[in-house]
Amino acid sequence: MGKNINLSTRILIHSSVGCLAGLVFLHPVSMFIFNIYGHNTMEHFFDPGHLLMAVYFSLLGGAIGFFNGLYIHKKTLLYKEIEILSITDELTSLYNRRFFTSQLGKEMEREMSTA
Repeated sequence: MGKNINLSTRILIHSSVGCLAGLVFLHPVSMFIFNIYGHNTMEHFFDPGHLLMAVYFSLLGGAIGFFNGLYIHKKTLLYKEIEILSITDELTSLYNRRFFTSQLGKEMEREMSTA
């Protein structure tokens, strides 16, 4: 499924991207909506209210990124567990026929490439 990324790295990446997305996308969209309603937002762009709104959007994006990172990490762990359960017997934890056929194909390919 890709590289193994630990939980803290995944959360840091997703939260950072969320903060950046909140600042880069949500704040300009809100400024555009204020412009539609007749407020001249460009002359008040650095007002404390607008800067506070940018901070809120950044925090909102970071929180969404945090929970998204947790969700993706849990989904990855569950996918790995399902892969292991699909090739082992539930009671004995021995490998089953699916594992045997997949390993047989890999070993045959390896033997053909070395011969």
